[in-house]
Amino acid sequence: MSLLTKRLVEAEKRVSYIEECDCKKSCLINGTTKNDGEVWNVGCSRCECKQGEVKCGPRPCPAVKCKHPVLKEGECCPVCLKSCYITKKDFEHGEIQILGCRNCSCVDGNMHCEFLQCPELKCPPEQQMSVTDECCKFCQGVDYCSKGHACHTNATCLNLNTKYTCTCRSGFHGDGYFCSDVDECAQQGGLNGNHCHLMNTRCVNTFGSYVCECLPGYRRQNKFSCVEVDECKTGEHRCHEHADCTNTLGSYNCTCKKGYTGNGHDCKPVCNQTCLNGGECRAPGICSCRPGYVGDSCERDLDECATGLHRCKETTDCVNMPGWYFCKCKPGFETKGRECVDIDECALNTHSCHQSALCVNTEGHFECQCPPDSGPDCRLSCMFEDRELKDGEKVSPNNAPCKQCTCSKGVVSCVEPSCNCSTWRPGVMSELCCPQCDPKQSCQHQELSHVTFRSGEQWIYQCQTCECLYGEFDCWNLECPPLSCDNPVPAGPAGCCPRCPDDMCGFQNVSNISPATTALAGVGSTCLYEKHIYASGQTFKYPSRDCTTCSCKKHSSSNKGCCGSCFT
Repeated sequence: MSLLTKRLVEAEKRVSYIEECDCKKSCLINGTTKNDGEVWNVGCSRCECKQGEVKCGPRPCPAVKCKHPVLKEGECCPVCLKSCYITKKDFEHGEIQILGCRNCSCVDGNMHCEFLQCPELKCPPEQQMSVTDECCKFCQGVDYCSKGHACHTNATCLNLNTKYTCTCRSGFHGDGYFCSDVDECAQQGGLNGNHCHLMNTRCVNTFGSYVCECLPGYRRQNKFSCVEVDECKTGEHRCHEHADCTNTLGSYNCTCKKGYTGNGHDCKPVCNQTCLNGGECRAPGICSCRPGYVGDSCERDLDECATGLHRCKETTDCVNMPGWYFCKCKPGFETKGRECVDIDECALNTHSCHQSALCVNTEGHFECQCPPDSGPDCRLSCMFEDRELKDGEKVSPNNAPCKQCTCSKGVVSCVEPSCNCSTWRPGVMSELCCPQCDPKQSCQHQELSHVTFRSGEQWIYQCQTCECLYGEFDCWNLECPPLSCDNPVPAGPAGCCPRCPDDMCGFQNVSNISPATTALAGVGSTCLYEKHIYASGQTFKYPSRDCTTCSCKKHSSSNKGCCGSCFT
């Protein structure tokens, strides 16, 4: 409890210190900050900042000592103009005096005089009479005012017994024959004791009178005074929609609301994050993105092409760009104005059709119609192994001299050589392409009738090495290659030589035999499997395993179980 009491006493001391602090409040006027006590002029008003409130009143003017002060254009205070000196007398500016039947007025040091205009009398001369101190004659016993008088327009005519007199109306002064306006605003105390309220009005002289105009922030109460207007309540303020209006004496203050910053007349929201790519903070924490960007901070590009938000036509391709997109004419179209029109490749001769083809233009492309007797590319000739063949020309491929290829209407077709031994004739190509037809130079395989060997070639058959010598062959036992293991596995039904346990396929590469038999010429084109020889590339069923297919490749073979394949 004592601790709480101590804290309360300390808090009261701090509050008392703050209350005694001489805090000065500034004023914000149209975005400009005025210090406390600062005075400035606004037009013909003088304003002062007092403890955060703006107080304005008429600008004080020095006292004038003339009867007819003048307010010059663009000035706020009336001044005295030059006086006139005549007949040994001084006349102030604006003062009117009758001098010897002349109406004279002083205008800024110059006396302007005019002879009095006497009214036309409608009585005979014998009834006209002169009156002492009067410049004009009168008709005896008549209404002088109605018959004609010389009173000023702003004066009142009054009939007397033998004459009339002129009196200036209210708001004017003079001798009645000439009346000038009275500047009530320049007079101390105003007219007849009436005056404008100096704190909230401004006196404006009018012809023959005056009005009390209300200062900004005040509204008329009566002819002479105005009352303060609460612009915040009446809605006559210019605070921003996101600002609070505070009424002051003769004015008001605008303060941006929480989450907004500015001078009160222009308040902008404050966003915690930075709005990217030109985005603007529209509300606290909310970014308004420019077209083409999305995201809380406008950080992501909007792919109009992928989302289908573009306006590209069917003849164009949409190309997305950061923050925007554009429409590009598709291939086969060109830009004309704001449209993509088809390019007539046929008419412009920019097509790639053969000279013998008919070019047919299509929307965005073209077609080549070849003659009926030409190839697919409208050519009668053929391109074969980097050279052009004439229609009907026959050649053999570089890597297959025994094949015969023919060019026919732009298409090359090749056939294997056909060996007809009944018509066979000795020759280099005959012996190369049809060795089986040369009885002196070839040997036929023991089992494969389509396999022949030329003289000097060797092959393996039933674990024997065979050699063709001028139409006859000789065979001897196969010499097995040396093994690299200490525990070889005996040869099974699928081989001729023992193998190492890590040889999983169960075959032997007959090309790796002893050096004494490395000169076998025909080994590279056959495979030995279960004492049978197969040509390279030939497939065959694995004995006792119907679902295993083997393939001979490069003089060896292997198998990998049911439904597998043998590879070399």
